[in-house]
Amino acid sequence: MMDRTISQCRETGRLILQDSCYALHCANGRRMWLEMDRIPLHLVEQEVSVEGERYGRNLIAVHTITPLSRS
Repeated sequence: MMDRTISQCRETGRLILQDSCYALHCANGRRMWLEMDRIPLHLVEQEVSVEGERYGRNLIAVHTITPLSRS
């Protein structure tokens, strides 16, 4: 049975293209699949911050995605 828990979330990691889908590769090795209306191609393979709603354990409906500033 699929976990349909919905919660607000903020995650950071590397935006990647995998198996024709977009995902967030987090520092702990976890991959979060991303559902986005607009694809920010200029951010692929970069470190980003994602805010949205988490569905289950590994799907985020993205509201905002921004590059992480480099210090």
